[in-house]
Amino acid sequence: MTKADSGWQMRDDGCLVLQKMITFENKTTPMKHSFFFITFIITSACFIIAHAFSQTAGNKGPDQSERVKKCDSIWYYGVDLSHVRVTDGDKMSRSQKYAAVYPSAWIAFVEKELPPYNFIQPALHKKAFFYVHDEVQNNTQRVSPYFIIGVNYSFPLDTVSKAVKSYQLSRKSGIGLVIIAENFNKNYESSSSWVTFFDIRTREILWTVKVTGRCSHMGYTAHWASGVVEGFKNFIGSAY
Repeated sequence: MTKADSGWQMRDDGCLVLQKMITFENKTTPMKHSFFFITFIITSACFIIAHAFSQTAGNKGPDQSERVKKCDSIWYYGVDLSHVRVTDGDKMSRSQKYAAVYPSAWIAFVEKELPPYNFIQPALHKKAFFYVHDEVQNNTQRVSPYFIIGVNYSFPLDTVSKAVKSYQLSRKSGIGLVIIAENFNKNYESSSSWVTFFDIRTREILWTVKVTGRCSHMGYTAHWASGVVEGFKNFIGSAY
């Protein structure tokens, strides 16, 4: 028969890895033979609550997720791509060309696959929901011309806080939602991003969760943006 011992470990890129050791026991002898380790890397549900602070990066108070869940209204600002880096060494020479083409295409893909009023609003259970498609996305799609790199990449919560504070928004109060893309990673075939709720008036981070999603589509647009979509769905299914 077999006996299984399993446990979760954190991978270098922040993803959770389930490591399972299976031991085969021989009924006719007292000896037990450790046969092998099987490691399951679950990228489709590689879901990490990286930080959930109620204040800015300097104040580690309890998160305000309940405030977000119980509020009646949300202003959704789409995807912020201003800090994203694509770990894809073979495409580094095309970085400047791709920077002018793909960010807007990724935003359009996410908008199509996560329709604000047909998916995000009902998923968040909000009576009032407002999609402000231009105030963040129009500016933050201007990525660095050297955004394709050859190494793994991540950024701290402080980067999320600074990004939110930099937004020029017409709305002066309420709770905002933005998806801040972090890394599209060829090594792991996954996209990581921060699902971030914030106080529009103070720009205080109320609740931010780092998530990843598997990238499995064909083409540079659908491949990477599909990971953003799956990451948000992982958030809805596992945290919200």
